[in-house]
Amino acid sequence: MKIYEVNQIVEYMENIYPSKAQSNYESIAKRYLDISVNECLKGYNESTDPNRIDFRISTLNENILNRYNSNKYWLPLLKSNFPFFYTIQKGWKTGDVAIISSVKPVFSQLACLGYFVNQDNAQLLTELHPQHGTGINTPIDIPNLTKYIDNTIEGIDNPKYAKGVKTLCKHLYQAKSILDIATHTGGYLPQSYTVKATGRTYMNGINLQTVSTEVREAALGPCFKYDLRTSMFAHMLHRITEKYPDFNVKGSHINEYITNKKYVRKMLADKCLTHTQAQDFVKIKLIKKTLSAIGFGANVSNSYGAIKQNIYHKSDRDLLLANNWMKGLLTEVELYREIMRMSYPRAKKEFGEALKKNGRSSLSKWCSFEYQLTESGIVQMVSNKLGAENILLQVHDALYVNHRCDLVDLNWEAHKISPLANFESEQIFRVGYNARLDREQAVVEATHKQNIIQEEIKAFEEYLT
Repeated sequence: MKIYEVNQIVEYMENIYPSKAQSNYESIAKRYLDISVNECLKGYNESTDPNRIDFRISTLNENILNRYNSNKYWLPLLKSNFPFFYTIQKGWKTGDVAIISSVKPVFSQLACLGYFVNQDNAQLLTELHPQHGTGINTPIDIPNLTKYIDNTIEGIDNPKYAKGVKTLCKHLYQAKSILDIATHTGGYLPQSYTVKATGRTYMNGINLQTVSTEVREAALGPCFKYDLRTSMFAHMLHRITEKYPDFNVKGSHINEYITNKKYVRKMLADKCLTHTQAQDFVKIKLIKKTLSAIGFGANVSNSYGAIKQNIYHKSDRDLLLANNWMKGLLTEVELYREIMRMSYPRAKKEFGEALKKNGRSSLSKWCSFEYQLTESGIVQMVSNKLGAENILLQVHDALYVNHRCDLVDLNWEAHKISPLANFESEQIFRVGYNARLDREQAVVEATHKQNIIQEEIKAFEEYLT
C-alpha cells in the first residue's frame, strides 16, 4: 500500500474548510506525513512484531497544532481520515516512568522507508531532536555514506538478503537521517552529549554513537579505529589478580576469552546454538551479546534470566549453561563479583545516587560503574595523548582517529591505569563500490547490446530483400 500523497490531504482539507490567504494546507499535510512516517520507522526499528510497534503519539500532538474555523484542530481529522495506525494500547507517564503507545501500523516498513528515502528530512529531524548538553561537530564523508545508502537499497531489493531485510531497513533509516542533516550543515553532523558520573559520554538525538557500526563507519569514511579489547573481562581479571596474586591467569577462562575471543565465540555457537535457525555469523553475534551481558552483570543462573534476551530457544540456553567452558567462565565471573561485593557497602556510601537504577542500587550496578570509571580514565588519558584535533569520534571505549597510531604507545598509556587493558586496531576503508550504479550500468550495457542485435537483424533483413 502506498503512503498518502500531500495533494490528497490538501483536497480533503479544502472540502472541510476552504483555505484563506494565510492558510498553508500543503505545509500542514506534509508535516503530518513526515512525522507519521518517521515515528512509524522508529517503531519498526525497535519491534520484533510488524503488527505491533511503538509510536509516540505525543510527537504528532505536540508538533501539529494548526486550527481551522477559529477553534477546531486539524490533527484529529487527519488521524481519522488518513490513519497511519490503530491504537492497541495507549501510552502513559507517571513521574520518570513512561510507556510508549503500542499501535498496529497501516503501512509496511518498506512503504514508509520508500517515502522517507525520497524526502529531505533535515529540517524535520533537527526540530524533533533539538541539541541538549555539550555540542560537537563530526565531519561526515558524504560521498562514502551515499554509496553505502545506495548499496543498502540494492540489498533490500536482493532476494539473497531476504532474511536480513529488517536490519538493512534500520541501517538505511539511520544512514539517510545522518546524510540529510550533514548535507544541510556543510558536511558535518552536529551532536550533543552529556557526561555521566563515570566519565562516559552519552549522545542524544541523531548521532553516530547509537547507530550501527556499519552506518557509523560509512559516515566517518577512511580512518583508524582503536578500542579496548574485551575490556570488561580484562578489568575482571585485573581485579581478581589484585586480590589473589597467585591466580592462574594463563589457565583461566577469562584470559582465554580475552586473547582468543573469535575462537571462543565460534566454539560456543557451534556447540550450543544447535536449535537456533540462523546463519553462523548471526549465532556468533548472539554469543557475543550474551558474553557481553554477562560481563556487565547479567544474571544467567538459569535459562529464564537475561540470557533469554539474546538466545530465544530454551534448549540452546540449557546447552550453553551446561557447557563446561561456560561453567568455568561463570565461576571466575562469580569470583570477581565476590571481590566487588566486599567493596559494595563502601561504594553505596561514597557514590550514592549514581549507583541507583529505578530508585535501587545493586551489586551489578556497582560492578558496571567501577568498570566504566576505569574505562573512561584510560580513554581520556589516551585521548589527551593523541590530541583532540586527531580524534574523529569517541564511542565509549573506542576511538576513531584520522591517522594510524602505535599500539605499543596506546597500551603503555592504558597500562598506567589497568595493567591488563589493551587496545586493538582496525583500519576502516572506503565503501569500494556502488551497487546501484553497477546495476544501472549493466542495464545500459544490456540495452545497448540488444539494440545492436536488433540493428544487425534489421540490416540482415534489408539485405535479403
